[in-house]
Parts: sequence; structure tokens; C-alpha cells
Amino acid sequence: GINAEYMGTTKLWTLLFPLYKANHNNAVVACILSECLLCRSNCAIQTKNPKDIRGCIDEVLSIPALPVVLETLSKLIQNLKNVLPEAVTVSEDQWTSTLLTLERYAHSPSALARTGALSILSNLIIQHNEGHHSTSTILSILKETNDYNIYDLEGGRAKVASISTINAYITNGRIDKKHFRITVRFLVGCLYVKYSVLWPQVISALETAVKVDFEQFWSVYSDILVHDPLQTMLVPILTPLKGFVLKGGVPDEFQENGNDKKNSDSNDEEGNEAEDEDEAGDDDDAEVSDNSKNEGNEKNNTDSQSVATKESAKTSKTINGKKKKKKKKKKTLR
Repeated sequence: GINAEYMGTTKLWTLLFPLYKANHNNAVVACILSECLLCRSNCAIQTKNPKDIRGCIDEVLSIPALPVVLETLSKLIQNLKNVLPEAVTVSEDQWTSTLLTLERYAHSPSALARTGALSILSNLIIQHNEGHHSTSTILSILKETNDYNIYDLEGGRAKVASISTINAYITNGRIDKKHFRITVRFLVGCLYVKYSVLWPQVISALETAVKVDFEQFWSVYSDILVHDPLQTMLVPILTPLKGFVLKGGVPDEFQENGNDKKNSDSNDEEGNEAEDEDEAGDDDDAEVSDNSKNEGNEKNNTDSQSVATKESAKTSKTINGKKKKKKKKKKTLR
């Protein structure tokens, strides 16, 4: 009976997983895959075959998963950890790749996705190169913080206190670079929790992360801003963090853009000043030309006036001469 069930689930998985891979956002396909995964895990436990179920887990984690799939995986891994620990034991390299795959769910607006991802990571057993096994301490703290019930008074207080503990871990440098990224993502995800008492502690922890390692923080937070459309909802809450981000320094590419902008602005200002000087020179030239024109017009007026006076003098002389000739004629006639 066990072999028949195992063969049936294997064949169903072979048919179902390509469909899920092509339509991983389909909730119906995701639910069917989750049930099939649970059946395969039961068969693996009964047949003591950790490699088979481990292959299924790796296949599911290789593509983006819906929250329902992450929840099923977390329950499955938690069960296998107690019954068949070989199925959830990973090498350091496998652990690193799994961490990079699942860290993007740590800041998800979905509480189910955050819980599932943190539960999977905290229950995986890491086999170190020296031969000993361990689990991640900081991820256990993150999972415990996430699991506190904010609708219970004691749970809300414990959640706030746990965030303060995470802040202390960051301050004392007890979080390595591998876990720093997921810690920042988890803190950002806590801002989606509808519990305003928690937010100041979360922002304080993010401020500490900025001070401790700004480059790591910015690489994570810039990725969240680019790929998470709902992140704009958190802008009013994260406003106090703005000053600390600016104090931490601006990445090189932004500095270059800023310098280019400053240079272009200074060039524009110089160009504007040159244009103003040219306009001022043109105005001076125009004033000089206007003055020269006015002087020319005045000269022409004076010349015309002198000509007119000369002509009037000539005409008066000719008139006087004619009068004198007439008088002489009269005298001669007499």
C-alpha cells in the first residue's frame, strides 16, 4: 500500500509540478500542489527516503511561491525536522542559496508569506564544513518576533521587546552580512503590522542598521523600493528615517548624478550670466547708438536752422537791394 501511494504521488507530482511552474500564481494549482507535497512527505517518512522529499522541496523553492505554498512547506519542514532530519539538512552553500531565495518574502505585506519563509529558514539544519550542525540564532529570534500575537496585551509587549533585542544585535555587530539583509527586510515587513506602538521601535532599529552598514542597507532598501509597489504605503511611517539615510551617505551613482546636475546647474548659471552680460552690452551699445543718433539729429537740426537763417538773410538782402534800386529810380526821374 505504501509503495502504491508512493508511485501514485510520484506520478501526480511529475504531471503537476510543470503545470505549477508555468502557473505559480494560480491559487488552485498551488493548493493542489501543497496537498501533493504533504502526501509525498508522508511517503518519504514511511519509506525513510529523505532524498526524494528533499528534491521536491528544492523544486518548489526554485520558483516564486504563493503564501499557501510557503505555509505548507513550513509545516512540512517543521515535521521533517523532528522525524526525518536528514531531509532538512543542508550544506552551507545550499543554505546561502535558500536564504537568498526566501529573504524576499520577509518584507511581504502578507503575514502568511512572512511567517512561512521565516519558519522554513529557522527550521533548516545547517551542516557546516567542520562537521557540526546548527540552526541560525537570529532567524529564530526573527521567527519568534513574528509569531507574537499583537491582539494579546502580553504578546504585543513581547513583540516590542523583541524588536529592541534585534536592535541590540545590530548595534553590537552580532548579525553577519548573510543575515543582515533578511533582518532589514523583516524590519520593513513589520511596518505592515497594524500595531502603531511597534513602529517607533522598528524605525529605531532601521536607523541603527543605517549607521552600522549603510551600503548593505541601501542595497536591500533600494531593491524593495524598486520591486515592491506597496512600499509607497510606508512612506509616511518611514519619514523619520529620511535624515538618517541622508547622513549615511549617498551611493556613488547618485553622487555622480548629483555632481553632474550641479555642474550643469553651474554651467547654466554661467551661461545665464554671460547672456546677461551680452544683453547688458547690447543695451549699452543701443544706448550709445541712440545717443549718437540724437546727437546727429541735433546737429542736423542746428545745420538746418543755420541754413534757414542764411537763406532768410539772403532773401532780406535781396529785398532791401530791390527797394534801394526803386528809390534810386524815383530820384533820377525827379
